[in-house]
Amino acid sequence: MTAPTQAQFQRTFYRWGGDSRLGNGAGPGLWPVSSSLASRAALRSWHRRIEPWLRTAPGNAPAPNHFYGAFGSEAIMIRREQTADPESATAQLLIGPAEFLTPADALELRDWQWRPASRSTGLAPLDLARLDVHRSDLRARAGSAPVAKRLGPLLSQALAGPAAVLSPLSQYAEPLLWGIQEIIVVLFEGLTEEQRWPLSFVTHDDRPRSQEQPGLFIRFRDDAPRVTAHPVYGALAGRLVTEYVRHGINGLRALTAEPALQSLGPQARIDLLLHQLSGEPVPRRPSTPGERVTPTETSRTPTGG
Repeated sequence: MTAPTQAQFQRTFYRWGGDSRLGNGAGPGLWPVSSSLASRAALRSWHRRIEPWLRTAPGNAPAPNHFYGAFGSEAIMIRREQTADPESATAQLLIGPAEFLTPADALELRDWQWRPASRSTGLAPLDLARLDVHRSDLRARAGSAPVAKRLGPLLSQALAGPAAVLSPLSQYAEPLLWGIQEIIVVLFEGLTEEQRWPLSFVTHDDRPRSQEQPGLFIRFRDDAPRVTAHPVYGALAGRLVTEYVRHGINGLRALTAEPALQSLGPQARIDLLLHQLSGEPVPRRPSTPGERVTPTETSRTPTGG
């Protein structure tokens, strides 16, 4: 992927304390202490949007974990760290065009750390090429047996429609997300950005009242029940995961190359694949923008998930 030369990625570093580039004098807290954003107004705008996702619950000491979300034409990835001491919390934010800071990009950059050496150290914007050295993909781990076993049920819940999908905390969160986003990308190839479901995720969600994100939002929570196969989409998800593990995205493309799919929106594609690959009747849904009801549909209402 090649970004236009004008595409830039902004960085902001948060640390616990009383100093803040926001200049709000609000007292001790998790505040931005260094940023490449040019204006205080821009920094304040981002702070309002992502404040619920800046940290995990005070007193918890999870492994480094991440939030990713798209906000209109821009996206953000947050790397969050803290020990049992709430005042140890830090957050590293990477902000860029959603077209070039995708869920896959965020996952590839999951281990990158660039915290400033001191409070006075400035941060500069980066272009896409300067991020490449920090990438590491998760394809091998996403196709491993322990991940594939868990990927089918999680994918089946995601196929039911754009909504929050809860999963227990897992050491496999990132490879699971990698598999989900690769499969979703293939399923929705050829659709416009407006037609696709936006994908957001948080790999450690332990706050008692967490906000939602639009679209498909995968949340690994400490109190979530075990993910089970969706009663309607379980078989389809199992078939897609099998092809993905055995043959990668090329295997998926072979399954989804049916010309009849190309004129359909996201959920209609999934439902027609369900019918074609498993023989299950296509669930009847209210028509929505970007979706077309095929004349061969039979009625079935999804349950569960």
